[in-house]
Amino acid sequence: MLRKNLPFFKRFFQRKEEVDDPEDEDEVMALPEREEDVKQFFLDQVFDTQLIWASSTLQEVSYFDKGYERDPWLKYFLQRFPDTYLVFYQPSFKLKNATLDAEVIMLTPTEVMCVSILDRDYQDAVFYPSDDRKWTVMKDEQEKSIVNPVIKLKRMEKLVQSIFDYYEVDFPIKKYLLAQQNQIVHQSLPFQTEYIDQTNYPEWFHKQRESKYPIKAQQLKACEKMLEHTLRHYVNVLFGWMMNVELVLRSHDMYVLIINPVAGRGKGIKIVKEYLKGVQNPQNYKSYYTEYPGHATKLVAQVVSLHEEKIEMLVVVGGDGTFYEVINGVKAYGDLPLAFVPVGSGNDFARGCSMPLDPKESLRTIFKQKRFNHTGLVLI
Repeated sequence: MLRKNLPFFKRFFQRKEEVDDPEDEDEVMALPEREEDVKQFFLDQVFDTQLIWASSTLQEVSYFDKGYERDPWLKYFLQRFPDTYLVFYQPSFKLKNATLDAEVIMLTPTEVMCVSILDRDYQDAVFYPSDDRKWTVMKDEQEKSIVNPVIKLKRMEKLVQSIFDYYEVDFPIKKYLLAQQNQIVHQSLPFQTEYIDQTNYPEWFHKQRESKYPIKAQQLKACEKMLEHTLRHYVNVLFGWMMNVELVLRSHDMYVLIINPVAGRGKGIKIVKEYLKGVQNPQNYKSYYTEYPGHATKLVAQVVSLHEEKIEMLVVVGGDGTFYEVINGVKAYGDLPLAFVPVGSGNDFARGCSMPLDPKESLRTIFKQKRFNHTGLVLI
């Protein structure tokens, strides 16, 4: 199946096939002569691949603003720091019902670095912290007031800390104000904050470049939890039920549950209602109940017509029969992520797939730790 779709992926990622053209046989890309220029040439060639790698998986592809291809600061963070530094560049996070933007967050093997860049807007300026709200900027003998840039850093720190607290992740967070082409005149530093200006930038940068720490398990765990709260807009590329590739641009924010109320003598509906009592955003969950054999298939078409652009996942609560009915309904919508909470009397499908048979554990896993195989079925 993968081999069948290889031509599609080659076109999708714009990988050019070799062309037998005699006129091109002697063309050789000229390399720079100086060693430093060769290194930069290589990094620039890799940069395009980094953007593709960062914005796509086998199943999902994001269309990013082409301005990122020319963004010197994005290149700076990707090319000038060790490969063990994981970069969140201008990410958006969703916490509860709020959407929060950040500037730059780097997860190193030893800490989270929240970074704000003064050099975006100023060069050869002198900054004087005035108070908790305002700073003074002197440039070309002109003075102006700006909002204290540390406020933005504190907001980023609070955002990351709230995610870590929720998942009980213990990882230090530090704030950095980057002003390598400017000067910051200060008497003291806020807690867990460093000012990196033209006076100490070379030493600080050399220290980062010389870091020998490998990627750590706690670093990856912290990154995973942060990714779970980032806003993503992407094309879902799945191998559909008819072995073709479906492309659907989606915006996810809702779980739809199709429940067989009589499965397991009513056990499933009781467990779901009890679980949903404790959720933070009940409006993000919609429940539909089957009323007769074959009804689940029709419900799939109904919920897709009502909520297609919002469905994060379709969750089936019932026995094997209910699940098979939903599968029949999903065939026409192969890109829908599908999960199964087995509450029937036999649960042969769940046993055969080595799924846990505890419905409460299944619900917790589905809503907190989503992992998809190539059909879009959640593995729990």
